[in-house]
Amino acid sequence: MAARETPFAEKYGHPQGPGHDLLKEWLPLKKSGLTPASPSVVDWKKLISVNSHKALEDYQRTRFFGFTARELEQIGALADARPGKWDSNSTTEQADLDTVPLHPIFERRHWEREGVVPLHFPKHPYGDGNKFWEIKGNDDIWEALQPALKIATLVLSNIATWQW
Repeated sequence: MAARETPFAEKYGHPQGPGHDLLKEWLPLKKSGLTPASPSVVDWKKLISVNSHKALEDYQRTRFFGFTARELEQIGALADARPGKWDSNSTTEQADLDTVPLHPIFERRHWEREGVVPLHFPKHPYGDGNKFWEIKGNDDIWEALQPALKIATLVLSNIATWQW
């Protein structure tokens, strides 16, 4: 199977030779080394290790004189194969939460457990008082939680990129 190129590799090329061995880890994709190491949305079933992200960021800092591709993207200094995707307003862009897969710890089955809350704890009504703030059997509450859970997923997706 022939290796296919990422949009950046198609535009800028796939570096070869000494110092670029790290990029072989992503084969069969041919990478340019320009793709930011921390995607805003992570598919948790196919997550590349934190060490791989760190290695790619170190590689980029060497190539870009102390900057990562993500930092160059944030200041609008990284040209892109997809016009308009990363422009000077890239730090204010919002992820489409509908496309964010929930982190496994936030799956509904973890919220619907029997016998965890003592029976003497009151249920908290909402709306007209005939419904309660509980996930089990209440799709309205589950849907209301989705944006917060997806934002929490994005935070966890990018935790390895935090400086502290």
